[in-house]
Amino acid sequence: MAAELRFIGQIAPDPTVGEDTVAQTRSVLSRLTVALTEQGLAPEDLLRLRLFLRDLDELPAIEEAIDSHLGEQGPAMSVVELPADALEPGVALTLDAVAAPDARELRRLRPQSVRFGPWVFLGAVTAPEPQSARGDVPRERHILEESRALFAHVEERLREQGARLHDIVKVGGWLTFPMGDYGPLGQTRSALVGEAGLLPASAAVQVGRVGRGDERLAFEAIASVPEDHSRDAGGEDPGTRGAEDQRADAAHPAHEATSRLADFYVDARAAGGYVFTSGEVPDGRGSPAEQAREGYERLRAHLAAHGATPADVLQQTVFVRAEDGERSEATADGEAVSEAARAFYGANATLPPTTLLSVADFGFRPGCAVEIELVAATDARRADGR
Repeated sequence: MAAELRFIGQIAPDPTVGEDTVAQTRSVLSRLTVALTEQGLAPEDLLRLRLFLRDLDELPAIEEAIDSHLGEQGPAMSVVELPADALEPGVALTLDAVAAPDARELRRLRPQSVRFGPWVFLGAVTAPEPQSARGDVPRERHILEESRALFAHVEERLREQGARLHDIVKVGGWLTFPMGDYGPLGQTRSALVGEAGLLPASAAVQVGRVGRGDERLAFEAIASVPEDHSRDAGGEDPGTRGAEDQRADAAHPAHEATSRLADFYVDARAAGGYVFTSGEVPDGRGSPAEQAREGYERLRAHLAAHGATPADVLQQTVFVRAEDGERSEATADGEAVSEAARAFYGANATLPPTTLLSVADFGFRPGCAVEIELVAATDARRADGR
């Protein structure tokens, strides 16, 4: 049985601290510590932090405050700038987290990643725009080259933890370009990971900025490493890429591009007593509330296929779209999703830890206002008494 994971929902700063970014960061971290303590955990048990910022230029001050609070041996971290006005007025940042009991004693840290038992958490990895993509070449070729460079970085970080691309069970994509251009990126992922049974659950959304320079996309990942895939104690893989990877590359030449969702999408992926769903996007018809209900019903089926129910959900991330940074519209959509969520989980049920984000765009279906992804415990974990 894989190690137990704990999920902390989105945390915002105390509104009384004012608009100073450092004060807000300290407030958020203080609230995070309280949330961890309530579960018998400590900041040293963190495996992943996701920071959602109003302005990426404020990151140096935020990182300094985080290092002061958590120390330099912190968790894997993803940093994303949300679209303009996506956060509440005056709010500089929010965050969510994953932790585990006793992780402070057992976790293994590497740049941008943390390993705890079979789990590997990879913070958002970026890749600069390739030099060759800046010339007069088709847009699809730009994204293909960027995505291949990005996955080379992802693979390198995973190998440092004794994992490989096939071990990824959940991937999150943060894009700065329209979702309509996502096809070549998904095609590259499928080529590298291989057959559909090994594809990770996924969600990809368009945000503001990622990285520290001219990067246009970032990927974060959760991997679960089977015992027979483990490397030596140092996490190094002395070999080259496996034959399966090479065959997958040969099957998908770099000049190919596709936008067929089925080529690189799976409903959900289970590992270690958990099921991770992909971001579920409705057909795009009807009101946001109707779309949310449709999305949740699809998610119900995905959970059931892996022996889970809404009562087993441990965390949800909800994306709502705000046209041109219209916060009022995004807020209304968020409230519509909340109504659908109460119906999904039960009128008297406590909602799971939730992250609600306003994004620029997601999905491939015009008119979509909502995307939802879930993490749930499966039959195996319930039988283990978790």
